[in-house]
Amino acid sequence: MSFLRLLMWVAISAVVVAGLIRPDISGPLLAQAQARAVVAWEHAIAWLKASGETEYAAYEDDDDDDDDEHAGDDDDDAEPALIVGGVPAVRLDEETQDLGGIETAVLEAATLVPEVALVGEVVDIQPLIDQRAQYREAYFRAQAADIRLDALRAEHRRLAALYSDDANVAQKTVQQAEAAWQAERAERNRLWDGLDTLRQRAARDWGRVLSGWAFERENAAFEALFHRRDTVILVHLPAALPLAPGVAQAFVAADGERMSAKPAAHISPAARGGRAAPGEAHFFVAADTVLPAGTRVQLWLPQHAEPLAGRALPASAVVHALGRSWAYVQVDDEHFVRRAVDLSHPLPDGRYLVQALAADEAAAVTGAVVLYAEEFRSQVRDEDDD
Repeated sequence: MSFLRLLMWVAISAVVVAGLIRPDISGPLLAQAQARAVVAWEHAIAWLKASGETEYAAYEDDDDDDDDEHAGDDDDDAEPALIVGGVPAVRLDEETQDLGGIETAVLEAATLVPEVALVGEVVDIQPLIDQRAQYREAYFRAQAADIRLDALRAEHRRLAALYSDDANVAQKTVQQAEAAWQAERAERNRLWDGLDTLRQRAARDWGRVLSGWAFERENAAFEALFHRRDTVILVHLPAALPLAPGVAQAFVAADGERMSAKPAAHISPAARGGRAAPGEAHFFVAADTVLPAGTRVQLWLPQHAEPLAGRALPASAVVHALGRSWAYVQVDDEHFVRRAVDLSHPLPDGRYLVQALAADEAAAVTGAVVLYAEEFRSQVRDEDDD
């Protein structure tokens, strides 16, 4: 086996092994990826054998004395490389494509809302219920003070009028009545100021939305929380992942399964509560969800308010090499060009949402390993010719 062919075997082995140990797949998807890698390996072997036999036959036909003449003829007859977007295209005739198991297809359109998986915690809202009860009690005391103040003011005005009419009312009585309503006004102001303090404290602890629900006389959202029909979820976001503008809901599952997750509406930012780690905190409410306080749940948070649009690239079309992920786009019947693809948006069926391919472009959905090996072999051959 020549040194060039040994390099080819090493390159293909590295690509196949990289496909087998990808960290972003597991379970059934991993088994499918392994099966596809085995098929790609078999196609690569068949292609290498066929390529080797062709090269060996050509070598036997050459005469050592005519090497220079044949080399000149090859240079004269060689087809110039096709350059697409500044990148040399890989050329394989249709017969070799069939041998290497290369199939092409125009990729389906797909949309996806990218999500990040986080851990949330069910919040015990009993402290907010207690604050609500305290607020309502203080509110009724303040209202009672208003009633007493109005009565004392009226009494003072009555006595003052009688005193002005010399109706046998002592000035001291009028002064005492005035002092009584002034004292009641001070008490009334203290009570109403206490209500403002309770509101501010609750807003600091729970946010203005939740506390506003609690302190309204009738609020359907808070009634559902009070009667344990709905559940408040608190989630802390990483520092590098703030809540995206326009995101109004997440998805929550106590069993950690995305398929069984229920929508949870965003309520408001939450107080940090002394948490030392950086990052935002947010409240969500999960309707028709009953979970004990302190329960940890899986929460999937959308990273965009609107879905991303792109093409659905199968995993069999991907080559992992040179520290990146690649796919081969078909230029014409015999030419392919390698293009970097971003695999950060996996679809539920194991494919990837990519935005690197146009709607009318066809990709090599199988046999990408063979194309990569041919590209590598061509580069080595060109360097040897130099």
